[in-house]
Amino acid sequence: MEARLDYNFTERGPLRMRVTPYVEVFHQGIEAAREFITGRTLYTLNEQLQYLMADKRPVGGWVFDREGDMEKPAGHLVADSLEYAPPFHLQFRTLDDITKGLEGMAKGKRAIARQSLAIAYCLQGNAESALRVLADDVNAVKANPADIAHERLPRYTELFGLQFE
Repeated sequence: MEARLDYNFTERGPLRMRVTPYVEVFHQGIEAAREFITGRTLYTLNEQLQYLMADKRPVGGWVFDREGDMEKPAGHLVADSLEYAPPFHLQFRTLDDITKGLEGMAKGKRAIARQSLAIAYCLQGNAESALRVLADDVNAVKANPADIAHERLPRYTELFGLQFE
């Protein structure tokens, strides 16, 4: 398991920039399978740092004004990253830990988390659960054979032996 901080920068006018940090966790087996299935690696799971914090101060605390004090928001960003990122990523030491975390994150429109969860289940030999997670992709292919899932689902079969309807 590896972890990293990834920062997204959003302009808030010509002289202002807001930074949104993400804590990302990588599992080598999941990312190797994702690369085979999709042609690229991403991250196994992630979360915005501000959602890990009880204090929502960073919404304003991570805004950099080119004509203002850069040290204060930089100090907040570093301190918050050091305080909240490790407790998040350190809870995901094993594939079982990652799978449990993904089960909560894979709901809704978090497609990367659902894909990671399906792969995690496959790596654990739990084909039935993987098929349940991939049900939306199967339905998308049935509704539209041109959907990207049409290219990806056979790779799950090739890699893990999953059998789709």
